[in-house]
Amino acid sequence: KYYEDNEKLIVAYDYVSKMDADLKQINKEIRRLGKSTDTSLTPKVRAQEINELKQIKVDMLEDITEFRKEAGF
Repeated sequence: KYYEDNEKLIVAYDYVSKMDADLKQINKEIRRLGKSTDTSLTPKVRAQEINELKQIKVDMLEDITEFRKEAGF
């Protein structure tokens, strides 16, 4: 009964928890690239990789907005 009454919340929680972990990992990689002294990456390549990761975050956050609408939040 509890699951039936709160199914949307439970599914949303699982989704948001996974999203949170993924976003934290992306942020960690962005910070690592920003502080990197790796000479195999040019500043241009490093900036490009950071921008790609930022775009992934934007795309993920757009998905969560859609998910919230579908879940009725």
